[in-house]
Amino acid sequence: MKQKFLIILLTISNFTFCSQFSNNNDEDKNKNQLLGLAALALGNTQVTSSISFSLNSGTTKNIDCSSSLSNVSGGTITLSDFRLYISDVKLVTSSGISSNFNLVQDNKWQSATTALLDFEDKTGNCTNGTTETNTKITGTYTSGNYSGIQFTVGVPFSENHIDNTTAKAPLDVNGMFWSWNGGYKFTKFEFKNNATNSIAIHIGNSSCTPTGNSPTSCSYPNYSTVTLTGTSGFVPGTNKIAIDVSSLLNGSDTSSTGLTCMGASNTTSACKVILNNLGIKETDGTSMGTQSVFSLE
Repeated sequence: MKQKFLIILLTISNFTFCSQFSNNNDEDKNKNQLLGLAALALGNTQVTSSISFSLNSGTTKNIDCSSSLSNVSGGTITLSDFRLYISDVKLVTSSGISSNFNLVQDNKWQSATTALLDFEDKTGNCTNGTTETNTKITGTYTSGNYSGIQFTVGVPFSENHIDNTTAKAPLDVNGMFWSWNGGYKFTKFEFKNNATNSIAIHIGNSSCTPTGNSPTSCSYPNYSTVTLTGTSGFVPGTNKIAIDVSSLLNGSDTSSTGLTCMGASNTTSACKVILNNLGIKETDGTSMGTQSVFSLE
């Protein structure tokens, strides 16, 4: 308790000193940040909760391997696979202060740093993958009032280029590893268009050097940082995050046999649209800060 109040006292002293040299706008901003920091420091109770995700296509909710989706960016598609990794999850206050949502390691879907969401169940059109699904993340966080959530779509770079044959869950899924690209597929979306042509959308680090399992840099990191804010705040365990495949494909031609986005194809016309929808710049693979695929339900 003494440590808590010492932190608050030091924080107040620091902001008070800085405000003497700030204009009114800066002072208001400082006050808001101070209130946010004090609230987090006082409300230090650790809570464990799960945040659920749903896979949708426009107004069609909770699509699965049996779903046939018509009029999706020019064509009819049937889902074959949809999996993605997320990491660096944070809860955000209205004053912009972030607090870690610490993933709980379960030796299946989550490590302490990365979670795997899996919406395919190896039935119907989904001939690959696993029978088990996972549509939530579970973590611990500091109790408080939050306005939104932030996370990264992808595997942290330090873990993305390890030996997948000895990797621990959830990085032990062979179907999510690019054997030829030396890294994981951050987003794996596969479908058939007009029930005939198999289309693959695989997003991850690409054009990395040196090649193999120990690159030091990638021309296209392809990480997307997603920030979602609720009009009435954000409560883990109550608010749900929606993933919209029609928004992901918006602007592409799903009736085309040439539609694909994988590997080092960032700058192709088909891949550019999909990457931008995810919030990734096609020119350098960095996050745009805005995206249209994820939203709060």
